[in-house]
Amino acid sequence: MEFSTPKVAFSAGFSYLQTDLLNTPGVANTYTIGWYAMPQYYFTRHLSAIGEFDDLGNYHAHAGENVRAFMGGPEWTLAPRHHLQPFVFTEGGAVRDSRDGYINWMASTAGGIGVNSRLSKSVSFQLIPAEYVASKQTDGDWSGGFMAKAGITFTGFHLKR
Repeated sequence: MEFSTPKVAFSAGFSYLQTDLLNTPGVANTYTIGWYAMPQYYFTRHLSAIGEFDDLGNYHAHAGENVRAFMGGPEWTLAPRHHLQPFVFTEGGAVRDSRDGYINWMASTAGGIGVNSRLSKSVSFQLIPAEYVASKQTDGDWSGGFMAKAGITFTGFHLKR
């Protein structure tokens, strides 16, 4: 039997978010750190659908802040047969942010670039150095933030017979 195109993948790792999601006057931008989980289903070698779940928090300089994101969308993988597999993606969904007793659910969109570096046939190191997240505030304004991620990807393949 020979391996063919990937069918599913699951990525998980460390997330960093620099943002001012609450857009609070007099409160500086904050950073949050945490984890992400990203299931993926491949339609072709290049096109796949991703779901993203982030759980981030911070406890510096002021009361704690928690950010949870639930997003999904398409991912386009470039050069999928090489050791390094660059990709671009875009997502839409919701972000929940809480700080100082204030909770806000926001419609959000994101886009970014990343690369998977194969460690073996089914395991890769994933680096997403640039992701921009924009969230619509309750007052109608948009706020944005920069996110970066690093983790491990496990890939399942469809076997040729």
